[in-house]
Amino acid sequence: MIPNIRQRRLLPATIALAVASAIALTACSGGGSQPSAASPTDPAPPTDPAPPTQPAGSLEPASRYGLDCASLADEALAPAVLTVPVDPVDPLVTASAVGIAIPRSTSVIAEGGTVCEWSNGAPYNSQYGGNPAYAGVTVSVLPQPAAGWSSKAAQYGMPADATACDPALCTLSRAAGDAWLTLEAAGGTVATIDPAAAEALMSAAVAAVTAAGVPTPLPTPARTAPPLPSDCDSVLPTASVQSITGEAAAVLSHGGGGWSDWAEARLAAGNEGCRWAVDEENVATVNWIRDGRWAFDRAQAAGTFAPATVAGLPAGDEARVRCDAAYGTTCAVDLAFGPDWINVSGADQATAIALAEAVVAQLAP
Repeated sequence: MIPNIRQRRLLPATIALAVASAIALTACSGGGSQPSAASPTDPAPPTDPAPPTQPAGSLEPASRYGLDCASLADEALAPAVLTVPVDPVDPLVTASAVGIAIPRSTSVIAEGGTVCEWSNGAPYNSQYGGNPAYAGVTVSVLPQPAAGWSSKAAQYGMPADATACDPALCTLSRAAGDAWLTLEAAGGTVATIDPAAAEALMSAAVAAVTAAGVPTPLPTPARTAPPLPSDCDSVLPTASVQSITGEAAAVLSHGGGGWSDWAEARLAAGNEGCRWAVDEENVATVNWIRDGRWAFDRAQAAGTFAPATVAGLPAGDEARVRCDAAYGTTCAVDLAFGPDWINVSGADQATAIALAEAVVAQLAP
């Protein structure tokens, strides 16, 4: 379900490092004559430029199983799931092309997981429902958090083996060793799904994860800024939300029932986010990916992010805005804030920018 902004429609809740090699200049020894000493008036020798500074949070977490999409399953298995040609695509780009939210699978990758998608190139984000023009299949591998699966996962008996497939939509869930694997295939109106082929793809992924053995520990990224707060009022005071939105009755609200691999990953990563609502209708949300600037950078390829000006944003940080008319007037401001990706939404663009400015004022050093 996608929560609503009050009196609006449907709101959802790398930069590569260029390393410059230093060139050591040495004099040749042996039969030739030695070079003469430089005179005091000779110009100073040129110096090599310093390597460019890479923003913290720009390095994507490595797979804790050492698996990429090529090693997760044979390249022929995914195309066999659908009756139209599909190719490898970036799942963060596919999802960022629809709506205004941070893609749900981002936290799975942030937890050292692997998310692979093959599609016909149409935009799709299950958070906002289906796209009849989309045909694709996504496999996700979430390693067990260091503290074990959450009490929420235990409450719902997850990870569990489950299958629900028909010619238009197919979802699979499997537990394999210390991992939770899911598969989602959608054919829209342009393709049909072969459930047996989907099962074969999932079985190959399970075999790859099992063969990989115990996942490596999740490293703690070095930060150049304090960690984001864990309580919502320290990110954005409720009084500020009430003032900016004009909703005096707005209060912090919490999500509903159900559980999933992406919800488990978001909890484990500390990326649960905050929402303020009136009568359970959202008036503002703030979501984030800790140390997730890499994901902000990747998502830009979707072409749905427009430059934005946010007062108080520190030098070196970036702001973008997204508004999707298919889901009403609601907009979100995406911030590359230090090492983190922060997403702030409101009922319209002006409100979203004002809320983002309040977040920056609260968090900026």
